Amino acid sequence: MRFGETIYGVMRHFVQPVLPSVLALFAPFIVAAPEPRDDAHFQDNASNHPPKSDADAAERTALEARVSVLLRDKLQAFGCIMRTSDLENDIPVLDPLKVKPKNITPAFGPDVFDVRFSNMKFEGLSDFILNQVSSDFRDFRIKISVLIPRVTTNLNYNVTGSLYDLFRVAGAGEARIEYTDVFMRTVLYLDIIDNKLQLAFADQPYVDFSSAQVKVNGSNGPSSNRHFNDLSHQVAPIVFWVFAEDVASALEPHLEFYLNAQLARISLPPLAYALRDRVQPPKELCKMPFSLGTARAAPRRAEQNV
Repeated sequence: MRFGETIYGVMRHFVQPVLPSVLALFAPFIVAAPEPRDDAHFQDNASNHPPKSDADAAERTALEARVSVLLRDKLQAFGCIMRTSDLENDIPVLDPLKVKPKNITPAFGPDVFDVRFSNMKFEGLSDFILNQVSSDFRDFRIKISVLIPRVTTNLNYNVTGSLYDLFRVAGAGEARIEYTDVFMRTVLYLDIIDNKLQLAFADQPYVDFSSAQVKVNGSNGPSSNRHFNDLSHQVAPIVFWVFAEDVASALEPHLEFYLNAQLARISLPPLAYALRDRVQPPKELCKMPFSLGTARAAPRRAEQNV
């Protein structure tokens, strides 16, 4: 008899009689094979009941869209208010905008000049074009950027100084400076106060312009002085950076009041409160109130046109 037949005979004689008992002993530990899954039914069920994270994302996106559309519409309306005023809400005419007199001491190489500006009036601020109004409730903030095609300022000046101790520069009169393509962007951070969406603080506005033209009419003839004209065009960027902060500070309280009134109208879902609790505002801004008063100058020097 062959070896294989011998083993088969032994197993048939000894194992087969006890096999049912062995299977019964291990039955509790034997797992049945899974039934075939109906993938179509599974997919339909998943689409009808999406995961909570997907539902939250959809609700957040809808909230962001509502806020962005509302603010874009109301900011455009604010441009009209700047020209006509809204006395009911204590918003005066802001275009043209008058700013307080100021003294500056610009240095050109080793030479320092004393310059006083007065009767300053900025025009064209209300003609801004909204480039971006986008809200992001993952960070509870709104990004805004605007372009103003042309901003002009009319002012009285009084300047004294000298160039290289050779050319005496002194004069007083009227000047008009025209800035082209003034660009500004900032980020507004939000909070929920008394169950209302409100502005908390803002990044330093980044401001820049593409070119500047200066027209000077001196009361004692400085406009005929070539050195004075050269100096006046070098002063144009200084005027821009110095008074950008003053302009922002003048607009800030009215813009804050107006935007907060619009944001308070937005109905907040429970998700908004949960998102707010997750946000950690930038450390350097945590203790700062809403302010647009400190403008950050562009890193490049703007072109100047004579």
